[in-house]
Amino acid sequence: MRAADGAIERVRIDPATLEVRFKLIGADAWVHSQQEPPASPDAALTAEAARRAKRDALLNPTLKASGICGSGIIEAIAELFLAGVLAPNGRFVEVAHPRLLTGLGDGGGKAAFVLAWPHETSTGDVIYVHSDDVRAIQLAKAALYAGSKLLMNRLNLADVDRVALAGGFGSYIDP
Repeated sequence: MRAADGAIERVRIDPATLEVRFKLIGADAWVHSQQEPPASPDAALTAEAARRAKRDALLNPTLKASGICGSGIIEAIAELFLAGVLAPNGRFVEVAHPRLLTGLGDGGGKAAFVLAWPHETSTGDVIYVHSDDVRAIQLAKAALYAGSKLLMNRLNLADVDRVALAGGFGSYIDP
């Protein structure tokens, strides 16, 4: 989605617990996503989750996650890799965790990682990073790399001293 209020723009995933925290555009506080989906829509929250929910509601009572913007998907994929959920080839590593959804797609070979459960979103749908999202980022990176190499060869350059990302995307991506 485009970078608008409610879009997930920052993501942190704890490598030990796979606990997800994310920051929304238009909100000051980080959201601590519940580890598991509630058993029912009105399931009781833990004391810690209830405290965080009250604090977040006071800071921004109506804003909930509505999707992931470009910088958010890049950061989510990087965090999944750093947490050991994504292998170097971009495939999801099979771990027993409620956030990892496997057996998706026609052949059952696709997977996704849940960032936000339905009750944490403005749409009432799960927000996740799908294996197709990872593949799209891999292809975009490959295209940028190929274009850069062609330009470097044309200019007889062996190295690049620095890379500058411009525009809104460049302003918000976490180095």
